[in-house]
Amino acid sequence: MKVPYLINKNKMKKLTVKQQANRIQKILNLATKTEIENGKNWYLDAYNFALEVSTDYSLTVTQVSQLISLLSPQKKWEQNKSDVVNFLNNDTGSIFSTKKTLSECVAVVDQDFTIPQNRMKTFAFAKCIEEAKDNTTDPVVIDRHAIKIAYGQMNAKPIIITDLRYKESELAYRMVAKENKLRAHEVQAITWVAYKRIVNR
Repeated sequence: MKVPYLINKNKMKKLTVKQQANRIQKILNLATKTEIENGKNWYLDAYNFALEVSTDYSLTVTQVSQLISLLSPQKKWEQNKSDVVNFLNNDTGSIFSTKKTLSECVAVVDQDFTIPQNRMKTFAFAKCIEEAKDNTTDPVVIDRHAIKIAYGQMNAKPIIITDLRYKESELAYRMVAKENKLRAHEVQAITWVAYKRIVNR
């Protein structure tokens, strides 16, 4: 599917928050009814998984949400869930992660560590899952897909997410959410689902 308005360059050009919002809106407009429904429910489904695991392993939803987020980088969702369960079963050999991350996971279980707010993406992902039933703070997860949507980048080239880019893209998602009477995390999830279909990933 050709999407002519999207940038397909190796270098990211500087975009204003409004320009990013326009690109997010265009992907939102391409979302199917099913993708919109799946996007709206994505974090609630993740919360239900966290709730089930928390019951099985005598943890809190907050703890499991933190584990999910810590173990999420470069993982598909099903692998992410599997890694959480494997970790809690002391089967870390099959988990692709750093020693630092695994040590932080141990500290989460021991209630000695929570993801600090300055680790914006990881913090927001855990919060989105933890708060899925009410989303009082409505965090936005700006991962590599979310920022590529905001910048209209359709290629597979890695993208650098600086603190400034994160904050500007977060504002852009909030702007689109307000215009469409949605929550910001819903816009992020819906466009993430649609984007993956469009780029066939």
